[in-house]
Amino acid sequence: MVRLSVSAIYGEHQKAKTWKRRPFYTPPPRLARADSSVNGLSSTPSTGAEDVSNHDPLVDAHRRLISEVFFLRSQVQNMMARRDLLVHQVRASPRWELMKEWLEKRVEHWDPEEEYH
Repeated sequence: MVRLSVSAIYGEHQKAKTWKRRPFYTPPPRLARADSSVNGLSSTPSTGAEDVSNHDPLVDAHRRLISEVFFLRSQVQNMMARRDLLVHQVRASPRWELMKEWLEKRVEHWDPEEEYH
């Protein structure tokens, strides 16, 4: 497994945020050229042996890094959604109790905006 510094991952994360706005992923020109030669899409005819020899480890590392960044981003989004759900549940329970007391006339007034903001 490749170990990366936090700043490298953060830099890739920042790039991923801008890529999110684009409809499709477009690799940088150097990686696009390397990728097309690896996949046999280059303008020169190639054999299977040449494909292996032209294989750029930088392309693989870049793909793994981007994949990991998107995976981590989805994990963070899931954690944020769980946190928001828990916060909502924590707020809803006392709100329900207060509303129930108000309905049973045990509380003089009930203003949810006043109580929970």
